[in-house]
Amino acid sequence: MNAPQVVLFTDICTPGFGRYAGTYKIATELRDNGYSVQVIEYFTQWTLEELQQIIRKFVTKKTLLVGISTTFLLNKILRTRTDIEEIRKMYREKEGDNHFGLFGVAASEPAKQERHRLAEFLGRADWPELNETIKECNPNTKTCVGGYQAGHIHLGDYLDYAILGEGEKSVLTLMLELENGQARKNQYIKLPYTGFSNSRMQFEENDLIFPGEHLPVEIARGCIFKCKFCSYNLNGKKLWEFNRTPDMVVKDLRHAYDNYGSTGFMFCDDTYNDSVEKVRTYNEAFKKLPFDQTWSGYARADLIISHPETIDMLYESGMRSVFFGIESLNHASAKSIGKGMHPEKMKEGLYRMKEKWPDVLMSAGLIIGLPHDTPETLRKNNEWFLQDDCPVQHPSYFPLYIAPKKQPFYGKASNENSKMGDEPWSFGYDVQDDGFWKSEWMDRTQSEELVMELRETVGDVRGHSKQPEQGAWVFFNRMQNLGYTHADIERGGITEEDVVYRENKLMKVYKDRLWQI
Repeated sequence: MNAPQVVLFTDICTPGFGRYAGTYKIATELRDNGYSVQVIEYFTQWTLEELQQIIRKFVTKKTLLVGISTTFLLNKILRTRTDIEEIRKMYREKEGDNHFGLFGVAASEPAKQERHRLAEFLGRADWPELNETIKECNPNTKTCVGGYQAGHIHLGDYLDYAILGEGEKSVLTLMLELENGQARKNQYIKLPYTGFSNSRMQFEENDLIFPGEHLPVEIARGCIFKCKFCSYNLNGKKLWEFNRTPDMVVKDLRHAYDNYGSTGFMFCDDTYNDSVEKVRTYNEAFKKLPFDQTWSGYARADLIISHPETIDMLYESGMRSVFFGIESLNHASAKSIGKGMHPEKMKEGLYRMKEKWPDVLMSAGLIIGLPHDTPETLRKNNEWFLQDDCPVQHPSYFPLYIAPKKQPFYGKASNENSKMGDEPWSFGYDVQDDGFWKSEWMDRTQSEELVMELRETVGDVRGHSKQPEQGAWVFFNRMQNLGYTHADIERGGITEEDVVYRENKLMKVYKDRLWQI
């Protein structure tokens, strides 16, 4: 390939192996506009020395920009927000410890704080050393962050730009400015992008796709709903204003199959079944494919129950792993956040789905800490998931997070919050500036402790080594990229040790191929 004008670092630090769609969507947009791009996986997992070697290999006199996708950069051990607090504590306690490569003995307090921030939002505290290596290769190369955490990162000595929100238009504008020597340093950039519906996302040879790899495919970028706890800035959309056209999606699926033999996909869509029309339209388009695909994705169970005609269409289109955001089996709690279906009707509908989909892995997301839910009601409702005939194989518990209004956000152009975050008092919460919340039902600490308790109960019963998420939702694809079969995942019993062994083995293959480019 030509010397890359753009180098993009990315990672997905979850069990298994998968690609983050956002990074490759940006790479596709850049390539379609004539730029040479090298995407590099495993950003948070390389050693400092390895990353320096990679930088010296790919950053040349032609390289205008080095970008980092921040959405999934936390290390594997960071499973919950409690774990994140523990890792921050470790950073503070290990100052001067060369094993972590965090701080010089004589580092000033501001320098230590900067490394704390870099460790928190980039997943690496050694970014200053990596940035120095970039500048050694090409002092004119600029650095940029994008993705979910970009607005929380302070620009300064180690980072030049941050792209907020949808990045396609922003990154192209930045590249033109860099080419013409017009770009100012330390900018937060957020430009509207209107070309999503007819855009493509395809992979190239230097992306090092594995044979038969399960790959991400963007279906939609937005949501028609506005759940009270959700701070997603693209919600409240109208149908087809935020979906890619079915023909464009089919072209991407066909390209992945023709070039890499891929037949399994992770559908990136906040609610795949938000309308019957959408489910039917995509299903008809997928019939044009010359292969039988399987996919995982997010859907709303209440909409399937209300529109049972979609049950067969979803299965026919290839859905084999689905994540339902049920949030609570307490009717009062669910209604308080905008989900009104009665829990008993929900359960009955899930049983009917399982009858129709015996080989579909169903996961349910549940939030601990919602209004009206108490430890007693949550433990009681959890008993349903422990029953042998429960149709949900993978209950996934998460603590409630309410972003405080005063959260640090340096990209002032956009700091969206949820309805619950904007008006916590109206839902019964008192929220402090650091995000700690309390209500008459519980507080954040109790919520996090209860999450761990309930995760252990469902992990033990389901036989997933206290890691029920290993087979859930998109992990269905990511685990198959490690060599596990659908039957392996459905059967359970996959150990963390074997997952890590396979991950390391796959990473070594990737490393060997990367050096050969």
